[in-house]
Amino acid sequence: MPTLATRWTPCMLVAAAALAAFAPILANGFVSYEDHFYIQNNPLIQGLGLDHLRAMLTATRGGLWQPLTWLSLAVDRALWGSEAAGFHATSLLLHAGTSVLFYLVCLRLLDGRKTAAMLAALFFAVHPLRVESVAWASERKGLLSGFFAMAAALAHLHGRSRTALAAFAPSLAAKASSLSLPLVLPILEIHSPGRRPTRRAWLALAPFFALSAAALGAAVLAGRAYGTIVDLEINGVARRANHILYGLLFYPVKTLWPGNLSPFYPEPSWFGGWSWQTLACLGVLAACVAALWRARRTHPAVVSAFVVYAVMALPTAGFMHQGQFHAACDRYSYLPCLGFAVLFGAALGRSRKGTLVAAAVLAALGVASWRQCAIWRDSRSLWSAASVRAPGLLALGEHGAALI
Repeated sequence: MPTLATRWTPCMLVAAAALAAFAPILANGFVSYEDHFYIQNNPLIQGLGLDHLRAMLTATRGGLWQPLTWLSLAVDRALWGSEAAGFHATSLLLHAGTSVLFYLVCLRLLDGRKTAAMLAALFFAVHPLRVESVAWASERKGLLSGFFAMAAALAHLHGRSRTALAAFAPSLAAKASSLSLPLVLPILEIHSPGRRPTRRAWLALAPFFALSAAALGAAVLAGRAYGTIVDLEINGVARRANHILYGLLFYPVKTLWPGNLSPFYPEPSWFGGWSWQTLACLGVLAACVAALWRARRTHPAVVSAFVVYAVMALPTAGFMHQGQFHAACDRYSYLPCLGFAVLFGAALGRSRKGTLVAAAVLAALGVASWRQCAIWRDSRSLWSAASVRAPGLLALGEHGAALI
């Protein structure tokens, strides 16, 4: 019978790896990438009195409805004042906590295979695509949403629907990035030993869909009130389509090869109309869909991982464009790419040789994340890296301002 120490050792290892890979952010400061807007000069987080709490509930600052995020930042402000290290420490702990919860989810999905589950959680925990979410203080919203979404998924897999619903609500109150979680939960049930989605299970998801609908309505109202959600006629069908096609391809490629990661990826010139690049992206996606369709019986887990990815990525891949002129963002991969981590652990956690290969890959990813954290040290290093890796008007302008 396993002891308590044996049972929790993988959780401690996953948390330690996440903390170690992103430890450099504790020496980082704030950056001129909206930190002044969301943290340094934000009146919403200047106190924890009733007036501030009421303002958090109704605020649409930045075109977002995220009262839990404002509350979290306000608590940090009360504890640490204007010291960036305290904000970064909270973000680091949230990511470590999410990584541990993800390990427990993987343990359920992979039928108790601890090695495979731990490799999957480590792949998520130390991957360089996580750096923007953890190192950027203003992305607290994504970390909070991810933490509670993972808690909701874990509770749901253990048959605790009320607990899952209670966790899903704060996830949406932090950021609406988990809107499509109710569509993912049945897929998780299919791959969870001893659980199968039934009609009763689908009916039990009705409150989750109701919460998602309410959060979507709040997000749209906040975006329109602030002017960040623009009409389709303004952006054009071609631009919206190019965003979706490019976005759906971007994150799996960067998951496989996380090179030249940048805090900002400007839109390519071809986003403005129909072009051969549009047809090329469409052709690649069509080929991928065809391959997945053929593999639906022989490799159902692979198909499910990509379905989960598409369902979770569509809201941020351009389906709801908010008038921002970026082609993609590393932080948008935080939840959608979890399925790829499960595949990594399942594939390489079957044998000792596979585990050794996985360990080498994870070590390389951890080193890459450590180095990537350094570019978020200050505004000058951030925009210097962006102007080299993904040059555009914003990166070059911000780099010039930082130098001045």
